Amino acid sequence: MKICKLGIVLLALLLAAMAMVPMVSAQNTDLYKSEKTEIQLLDNPIGNEISNSLGNESKQIDFENLRNVIQKKYDPQLNTIIEKLNSITNQKISDSQKNELKTVIVSEKINRIAREKYMEIHGLSIKNMKSVNVTPSETQPVPSNSLQTINSALPQPLTLVQVTADITGGTGRDGANTPYTVNGGNQFYRISYNYYPGAYTFYVLQYRDEDMPDPSLDYAYDQYRLSVYGTIEDTQSFVIYPDGRIDFSINSIWDNGHSYATAIGQHGNIIRPWNTGTSIYISNVWNHAMDIYDRNSNMAKTTYHP
Repeated sequence: MKICKLGIVLLALLLAAMAMVPMVSAQNTDLYKSEKTEIQLLDNPIGNEISNSLGNESKQIDFENLRNVIQKKYDPQLNTIIEKLNSITNQKISDSQKNELKTVIVSEKINRIAREKYMEIHGLSIKNMKSVNVTPSETQPVPSNSLQTINSALPQPLTLVQVTADITGGTGRDGANTPYTVNGGNQFYRISYNYYPGAYTFYVLQYRDEDMPDPSLDYAYDQYRLSVYGTIEDTQSFVIYPDGRIDFSINSIWDNGHSYATAIGQHGNIIRPWNTGTSIYISNVWNHAMDIYDRNSNMAKTTYHP
């Protein structure tokens, strides 16, 4: 009889525990939705300020000055955003990590809005641009130093080079001996373009993700982007002119001379000479800042070419 009663008690406890699982899951979901909404509300005025500062003309950005102004003015909102991110990720980052993440959030928002502004001014959207999907797909393995083909004709024959660790993940040191740990999965998978014969070609590169070289910050940054943009994908752009120049100033995506694991300071403006066969290093830095010069000669590469 006692055994029977004990069995009934244990069964009741098990059923109660099972009933609690969906309740806890629902509470976590509600918390995430609430934090996400609050992050969006805190972030909106930051984006509006950047958009107003850039104006409605296509012009080169004084990137560092704008970033400093925005970061100083909206520091309280950024602090609260990071508190919300800590709640979502169930982690607490150090003060130095916090400052780094704030700078990255503002920098990458300027980068994004500048590109969107440029496209809006010129009446462009990804939907009305010609696009070429890049192989291999994100589900296929990418061997080191492999050659992958862009399976369509482009207005200019491009040679695009991505750091392989950006795709496969890993731990190591970059070209400046700075340590990094990245998850990978940041596959460059599509290139879109708008060709203006005799004038220029505007290119847009799309990546599956971008990884900050500090995993704990990367997790928080992913959650920020999912909350605000609804995606972790990254998009960058450049212009090639028919007189043999490539312009990395559209959204300040020049690497500023920095290597892969450089956390901040890598947004610059520059026009370089370009011709057929010139390699474009499309992930010199983790955020896909680029140049025609390789900043990570010690790291394996994956090359895409037509």
